[in-house]
Amino acid sequence: MEGFHLVEASTVRRGTVPSERSPSLELLFGGGAFAGGKVQEGKETDDFDKHVACALAWLQAPSAPEPRSRAPAWAPDGHTAARARLVHVAAPATEVRDSLRHFFAATPSDIAEDESTWTLRGTAVVDFVVLEVEVRIFEGDAQGACTLAFSHTTARDAVRFASLVDQARVFVSGHGQAMSAKPVRPTLMDFGEDDDLFSDDGDDDWSARIDSVLGDASAGRSGAREEAWQTLATWAEQSPACRGRLAEALLAGGAGTALVIGSLRAGSPAPIAELYPMAAAMRLAVLELEGRADALLARHLSTTEHLPKIVAKELREVRRQLLLAGA
Repeated sequence: MEGFHLVEASTVRRGTVPSERSPSLELLFGGGAFAGGKVQEGKETDDFDKHVACALAWLQAPSAPEPRSRAPAWAPDGHTAARARLVHVAAPATEVRDSLRHFFAATPSDIAEDESTWTLRGTAVVDFVVLEVEVRIFEGDAQGACTLAFSHTTARDAVRFASLVDQARVFVSGHGQAMSAKPVRPTLMDFGEDDDLFSDDGDDDWSARIDSVLGDASAGRSGAREEAWQTLATWAEQSPACRGRLAEALLAGGAGTALVIGSLRAGSPAPIAELYPMAAAMRLAVLELEGRADALLARHLSTTEHLPKIVAKELREVRRQLLLAGA
């Protein structure tokens, strides 16, 4: 809006300047056809009317919310109490907000902040499960205290949402805040006592397991696909013996690589709940790849702008490792 002069539309006459009696909004056209605030001889006057209309619309539009210097006061209502998990913190809201920023920066997440309402919302990951979350910060009843209201906006996994809240509480506590409840150890996937997840089985056993789970990852039901990719990512993280076979299946060609390419395709990528654990499994397994990666997959890894940020970050690391290894 620099160099723009505007008077009320009712006082504007083509080829004239506003009179001294005309109320001005102190926004002057700076030159060209509108130099000095009047329409110049021989210039198109329709543009002047368009600029006036646009400027008036701009002035009348609601402005962006201003950041608040203090968190809103804690005023619990039935809706908030029913859907949110509350954590009371014996520390100022500004310090706790900074700690939460560091927490989400240190964990797989894509969180945006609304400074006008002291709210953080977006995507976070626990055990390779993608959660949509919101955290609202309120001033507490006592001076120097605050209340955090954690909400699981999609209600997909209550257990892992509770784990996320516990992890955030532990993290904030580690920054010197005295919490209202004892930290709880985050819950990991429970595979049961009879699951031989951590055994050093041979490649043939891992091949059969991975091929079976990849079959589930290509199934029609979204829940089955999500669980399959989460399982593969968990195996890659917790059982090094599987990584070589998993790298071959996902990166070197064949049905598993075709499934990855189809999931990454621009215009119709898979949901983030499938993409993130898939990308994490690739990142964990890539160092064990023997030979070269599939050429078509490599091209897809070079274009990740259309993907969610946390997925693109994992895939950039996969591509970096492939380039370093000359694969």
